[in-house]
Amino acid sequence: MIPNYPEKLMYLYKHQNHKCDICNRIISFNQSLDLHHKFSNTKWGKKKYPLFINSLLNLSLVHGACHLNKVGRLRITDYNANRYELFLKRHKKISDFVNFN
Repeated sequence: MIPNYPEKLMYLYKHQNHKCDICNRIISFNQSLDLHHKFSNTKWGKKKYPLFINSLLNLSLVHGACHLNKVGRLRITDYNANRYELFLKRHKKISDFVNFN
């Protein structure tokens, strides 16, 4: 499910060169699309990294079918998630832009 934040979705779309991060095929907005969390979006992840978990740094725009069939690609380690979280805590303006909250 994709939230209604057109400027942030377009940022992901352009940042990914108009391609799905899983299959590398072109993304079209008339297709079924999903947001993929690179670092798992669990209660544990939300509690430990509240700024990072729903940020553009942790999200990829992917085809709905690719999201269902992904095989462990596009993962972020706990170490990197921690580094991103600390960065977002120090840089409030960036955190406000990159979060879907």
